[in-house]
Amino acid sequence: MPPPPTSGSPLPGLQPDLAFLWRAMEWAARDGGQIALAMSGKLLHQQTEGMPQARADLWESLDVTGVVSGAKLAGTKVWPGMVADFCLVFATNSRPSARSATLVLCPSPSMTSTGAVVYA
Repeated sequence: MPPPPTSGSPLPGLQPDLAFLWRAMEWAARDGGQIALAMSGKLLHQQTEGMPQARADLWESLDVTGVVSGAKLAGTKVWPGMVADFCLVFATNSRPSARSATLVLCPSPSMTSTGAVVYA
């Protein structure tokens, strides 16, 4: 498991979610351990304050297998009371291989207006 980057700030924009993700890599210590976290949507969307580099460092250090973007779900029945943009990150605690892929889901309110999972 690689350590967090030492060049620049590994927490651009003071995003504590990133610290939890780096620490999760230690908690899931064995290579191949599974990680799943609910995080700020800024992980996916923020383009300032070193975030693009922090995102690249994570994707190079961790085999991110899936991301669910909650950008369009804040304030819906899916997560009542949540007003902030969020994402769910699923990863295997190992460096990605040449065959690694990330499944990205971006549900929209029209698909989830009842608060239930809808398969199209």
